[in-house]
Amino acid sequence: MDLLQWLQPKIPLVYSIVTECGKDQPFKIYYTADPAMIWGDPGLTRVFLVNCHYQFIQLDGNAEKTAENVDKDTPLLSTVNCESEKENPFIDPRMREYHKLNQLLICDRTETEKFIYTYSD
Repeated sequence: MDLLQWLQPKIPLVYSIVTECGKDQPFKIYYTADPAMIWGDPGLTRVFLVNCHYQFIQLDGNAEKTAENVDKDTPLLSTVNCESEKENPFIDPRMREYHKLNQLLICDRTETEKFIYTYSD
C-alpha cells in the first residue's frame, strides 16, 4: 500500500488537495480563509503537500475590507462551497469573521478542482 492509498480513508475531505499537490508540476501557493483549513483537522494535512503550500489570509479589520484587498488571481482552498452553509456555524467571533471572509471570497470565484477556487471574469 502506498502513502496515498493509506491517506485516502484518513483524510477524505481534503484528499483531492493532497493528490493535486502531489502531481509533477511547478510549485503552487494557495491561500485560505476557511476556518477548517486554519484550525481544524483538514488543515493538518499540509504536511503531506509536495508541490503546493497554502497560507492563511490575515484579517485586516473585518471580512469585507479584507476580501476587497485579496488579489483576484489568488487561488483559494476551501472545504465548503458557496451554498453549503447559509448560517455562520461558529460561536467564536474570530472564527465567525473568517467564515464570513471565506464565503465572500469563494462566492466570487469558481471551483475549478475539488476545493480549489479561482476567479474568472
